[in-house]
Amino acid sequence: MSKYTADFKLQIVQEYLGSAIGLTSLANKYGLQSSIIRFWCQRYRIHGLAAFERKYSTYTVDFKLSVLRHMKKHSLSLQETAAYFDLRGGSSVVSKWQRLYDEGGIDALKPRPKGRPKKMKSPIKKLDKNLSPAEQELKKLQREVEYLRAENAYLKKLDDLLRQKEQSKKNNQSKPKRK
Repeated sequence: MSKYTADFKLQIVQEYLGSAIGLTSLANKYGLQSSIIRFWCQRYRIHGLAAFERKYSTYTVDFKLSVLRHMKKHSLSLQETAAYFDLRGGSSVVSKWQRLYDEGGIDALKPRPKGRPKKMKSPIKKLDKNLSPAEQELKKLQREVEYLRAENAYLKKLDDLLRQKEQSKKNNQSKPKRK
């Protein structure tokens, strides 16, 4: 969701282009940064009303590379490049692509999966489909018994270790100190 509506952006751009008011004065009037208004004006001059329409897009590696090549070939600034290609993220997107390309080449421009990596799940053994329902239930119960036996053995071992630890504490406390 954008912070400013398309109508608001258009109003600001038209006020700037249609009057003698300066960029800084207009920015102060609306409590904006002058660089934002300049960016909106650049996009409006190149793309017209389409510059303010909602646009959700992902960019291919080829597109990113062509943007960087165009910027270098025509000696454009980051902001001019973002306005020319109508990139919604602005100059920061182009800057990020440039940095990634400089650090890792074309492979660094490939899209990465978003969000946290999925947690690793324990492999679940699938039931054989060619077994009868009774046999499937029997296998399921056998696996459950096996799991419960392992859990029981683990808890017994833990209890044993705790008992040994307490015993060693008692032995250390009961020993008389030598002088």
